[in-house]
Amino acid sequence: MFEKLKNKFINFCKWVWSECKDWHTLVLFAIVVVLMYAPVWLGYILYFVFKSKWAMGVASAYLVFWAGPFTPYFPLCIAITLSLKKLIEKLQKMNTDAQFSIHCDTSPLADRYMAYLAGLGFYGKNNCFISPKWGSYVVIGTILTTLELEPNTPLTQSCIGCNRCITACLGQCLGHDEFKFDTCKSYLTQKKGELTSEEEHIIAKTPLVFGCDVCQEVCPHNKDIPTTPIPEFQSVEPYIDIDELDSLTNKEFKAKYGHRAFSWRGKKILMRNQEIIESKKLL
Repeated sequence: MFEKLKNKFINFCKWVWSECKDWHTLVLFAIVVVLMYAPVWLGYILYFVFKSKWAMGVASAYLVFWAGPFTPYFPLCIAITLSLKKLIEKLQKMNTDAQFSIHCDTSPLADRYMAYLAGLGFYGKNNCFISPKWGSYVVIGTILTTLELEPNTPLTQSCIGCNRCITACLGQCLGHDEFKFDTCKSYLTQKKGELTSEEEHIIAKTPLVFGCDVCQEVCPHNKDIPTTPIPEFQSVEPYIDIDELDSLTNKEFKAKYGHRAFSWRGKKILMRNQEIIESKKLL
């Protein structure tokens, strides 16, 4: 396990250096990481030096409620940000006085709508943004700039309207005047508290303990799409050992799965979802 984590860390460092290209960018990247986790570092240092339980509590709370939820997406945001930085370097040559601002999941504007206006794709009946080339499996990054550019126009192409996503949706939350998020399996697998029997039935329809991509899996626009050239998006590990979760402490869970998108909800909700899926199998 340690060897695997070490290799991943080494590969990540090599990738960061290859993308940053120069020491200035690398130092800036390091500063962002240090500042982002500053309360964690300081809290742990104060605890180990002065045995301050208050400092440990603040560090843990920050890690769980802020840095924790953001961490799973951090490598993806880095990959997108560095790619957009390369684009800015080219745009800067058009006007050295122009200003640029990169946003990845932090834009003050609606990312999907901006991508639609830019002519990068269209909306599907599953409410996903669909690229003609990459389907709906895309991540959107935004550059705000003072540089005057000729605006693009939205595509005339649209969803083929086969209704497969509407028919396949486990909670039948599509095809209405408004998206019924409260019956979406992805939402329910993240919902805390007691669930109704109807909600449990929706969760048990597929073996996934977190999230749901059925509406994307059945979409014809996602058929025969090319493999992304971005290395960070090529490796996906969609599995988790549910049986071991009960024996893991919260700290151990964060250490092992903290880089995964589901970790911010904690292990208990994953175990609950698995219990629901297993119990419904017996009926």
